[in-house]
Amino acid sequence: MVRFYKFSYNTTDIIAAIVIAVLILCAILGYVFITSLNNWDGSCYGSFISGVAAIANAILLYLTLRRQGRSFKQERFETTFFNLLSNHEKVVERLFIEKNNENDNGFTKNRQIFDYILQESKLIKIALSSEKYLGQDTDIEDKGILYWEDMLYQTNINEKRELCKKHIEALKTDITIKFYNAKFHIAEKLYNKYNSLTDQTTKDLFCNKIVFKYYEPYMINYLHSIKEILKYTNDYIYRKKSISRYMNIFITSMSYKELFFIQNYAKYNKRFGKCIETCKLDKIIEAELSNK
Repeated sequence: MVRFYKFSYNTTDIIAAIVIAVLILCAILGYVFITSLNNWDGSCYGSFISGVAAIANAILLYLTLRRQGRSFKQERFETTFFNLLSNHEKVVERLFIEKNNENDNGFTKNRQIFDYILQESKLIKIALSSEKYLGQDTDIEDKGILYWEDMLYQTNINEKRELCKKHIEALKTDITIKFYNAKFHIAEKLYNKYNSLTDQTTKDLFCNKIVFKYYEPYMINYLHSIKEILKYTNDYIYRKKSISRYMNIFITSMSYKELFFIQNYAKYNKRFGKCIETCKLDKIIEAELSNK
């Protein structure tokens, strides 16, 4: 496996340079020593110099081939890395979720999905934060709305009309809460568990867990693509600075909501979170979010 170690190539270069320097020094000292002799033989010294030059050339050739090999491995890594990024963008383009909401049965796709999922988490929070657990059946509210709409139609008194409107809005809010209770299978036990929490951060994570569990099947390919990129980068790069460089390239096309989604999903899915941490992507996302 190819790994771009922090000191491996520099150390080899230094050792080779030292060896060459020693050989040159030996050649100089040899020349000084031989010329100090009265009966020195120039041909012997020439053979010695030729040997030194041959060794030096061999070392230089080795260094050249080593550098070329490193360059080739780096090029091969980057080709695969950018191919993975290209495939990831195609996965993002194919993201598709049917909204299946109370008043919106359309769909959302590609990077709009992240905004939609985070909005859903906020609506779950509203449902869980209601004064009491309302259940999932909306028959009473439906009948109540019909009643107050009829009262609104029959009266011309402004005060009574405003009162009717308030009742209608309150009933519509209850219907919305019950809709999300039904959609995300929020039972009374889950409602009580949420309201037993005291820390707001923990409550937010609780809501995110519900929405992530619901939409996770839609995001399987997207999440797998991210893990594939991170694993490949981590397997082939050792230097932290190099990993950070490629991770910054990776998140270039991501929106704020997408980064926020990844950050929060990593808290929900521990394996995914570990994968993020290994490549230092969690720190990079945190810094990026703080700048936006």
